[in-house]
Amino acid sequence: MEDLSIITIQDDDLTFEIRNPRYISDNVNEFICELNHPELGWIPYGVCDGDTEDTYCYKIWKNRDTFEIQEYVPVQEDINSLKEQKHLELRAQRDRLRQIEFAEFDDDTFQIRQEDQDNMNTFYTDAIAMISGVVTRGSFGIMSATNTLHTLTPEQIVQLAKIMKAKVEEIYARYWYARDVLLANATTKVEINAIQIPATLDA
Repeated sequence: MEDLSIITIQDDDLTFEIRNPRYISDNVNEFICELNHPELGWIPYGVCDGDTEDTYCYKIWKNRDTFEIQEYVPVQEDINSLKEQKHLELRAQRDRLRQIEFAEFDDDTFQIRQEDQDNMNTFYTDAIAMISGVVTRGSFGIMSATNTLHTLTPEQIVQLAKIMKAKVEEIYARYWYARDVLLANATTKVEINAIQIPATLDA
């Protein structure tokens, strides 16, 4: 809170007024105040050690022990806002993981992006219908992440669909873990910034 009490500085033949002296950092060799300038009125004014003797700065600094200077209070960032921003970052990180991590099947790797999972869900439905005898059996051509074409049976499609689903769920589990740490345990900016989705949930 600003202290608008007027402080009179009298030094040699000069008398003037200041108010609201306060530190603006941890550096105790400088502070700011408002100076009642004879022509400009109340103006912001910086005070530090080492100025020449014929300045307001020097005279205020010289007499600093005669008045109280407000302590520096660091601005407290809104922890909730920081958490909201970090949560958005974690969601983006989760989506990136679906771009760069893969499901392993048939000695190859398969992409698990949302569009890949949507396509596989369609293949899965068709495969189940084939296995159940509802439609004529056939095979499926699936391109892997290494640009290798795999010809899969309905049973293999079901296996691959389950593996892809499990991989996506594993990424989400890691994301949920990081989110829970953020919401429940992080209380400072340093702790919030340090939170990332872990590479694994293994102990």
